[in-house]
Amino acid sequence: MSQTYQVKGSTIESKFKYVQEKFGPTALEDLESKLAQLDLLPLIASGWYPFETYISVLATITDLFLDYKLSRLEEAGAFSAKKALEGVYSSFAHKKDFAKFLARIAQLHKMFYSAGKLEVKLDENGKGCQLWHREKPAHHQADLYVAKGFYTEAARLHDLSQVHCDFTTEGQETHFKLKWA
Repeated sequence: MSQTYQVKGSTIESKFKYVQEKFGPTALEDLESKLAQLDLLPLIASGWYPFETYISVLATITDLFLDYKLSRLEEAGAFSAKKALEGVYSSFAHKKDFAKFLARIAQLHKMFYSAGKLEVKLDENGKGCQLWHREKPAHHQADLYVAKGFYTEAARLHDLSQVHCDFTTEGQETHFKLKWA
């Protein structure tokens, strides 16, 4: 694996599945056609790809299907959480125990991103947590909206209600604040 910041192909592939389920098979063909024009295909789920490739895929999805609004990528993140935590990575869901899920989420993060650290701290009142993405060589608003959607949906999948997530960035660090009722 090269020294550049990379994303697992399955992370990118899940966005193709999102497009197909949300917008239909013709939309998937449109996405694949556009990505082929950009020389971004083929992609293999087990491969590693430059972070910039991932951002190009997200930008193309935003342009083609989400009215150029990066914030709508939260939908793709929520889709990824649902598919992952109800599917192949269901062992991370910990039978609706969100604290146990959060204790292992850094391990899940390492499976999909080649660099950076994810740190989590539960709030003392049990109604929220702080998540920090640290030491990432790059970040982009598109990826952060996907992460916001993923964390929010993961909380909902653990039967938490009134879930809200915000994020801020400073340098190589992103801070997510996740709250629930």
